[in-house]
Amino acid sequence: MRSSLGLMFLLCGCNLLPSKAILCAEDPRCEPVVPSGFVMGQPDENTNLLISGMASPNNVAISDSGAVFVVDQGHGRILGWNSFPSRSHQPADFAINTDNHSVETPGGLFYPGRQLPQPLQISVSGNRLMVSNDPYGGPNSFLYFYSPPPMANRDASYFWGVSGGTASSTTFRAVGPLIVGNRFYLIERDYHRLLIWNSVPMDGTISPAGEVFGQTNFMNSTAGAASNSTLNAPQGVPASDGN
Repeated sequence: MRSSLGLMFLLCGCNLLPSKAILCAEDPRCEPVVPSGFVMGQPDENTNLLISGMASPNNVAISDSGAVFVVDQGHGRILGWNSFPSRSHQPADFAINTDNHSVETPGGLFYPGRQLPQPLQISVSGNRLMVSNDPYGGPNSFLYFYSPPPMANRDASYFWGVSGGTASSTTFRAVGPLIVGNRFYLIERDYHRLLIWNSVPMDGTISPAGEVFGQTNFMNSTAGAASNSTLNAPQGVPASDGN
């Protein structure tokens, strides 16, 4: 009889037994919730307003002075705060790529040095802000250098522009840049590799990279089978402890 009743409860799905909602704070299996101090891009943590906030933000960088830069990719711009934000929905001090925060930069237009078609990755290393773009498989990849990091919308100090779809020691597509000491690193998603230069770029001239990881040479650009010497669509900005 007991087995029959248990089977009946199981099949009918009835809530015949007493139940209680268990709060997360009462269950040791729950991870503690750490609330954020404030939220950027929206008026509060419960709001999702793409029109008045950010659209597909995908990267952030902080300078030594405490300035904050955010890639607002969906609006085709870099938002900048000259000092670290302290409250929710704090307006940006400026936007690289547009002189008007309320206007999106048309993705189809492109002017080297000022407009950033689909900004992708960003980093601050030393006294340089570096921004790369994502050409969506197109032939034009650009890497912008702002030295020093901007405090208002302005043209890049210099930039690298690449046309062509063939991998080499001087071409790249969809990259994440980093400077550590006197070396320059580029994670390269579309060619499945990491490029390393033994000197930091000082102008718009692209010098050949000195080393490549993830490929056997500079001309290979395919993703290899998983191993300790291959890469497959590496994404983001490299990281280092400074050494």
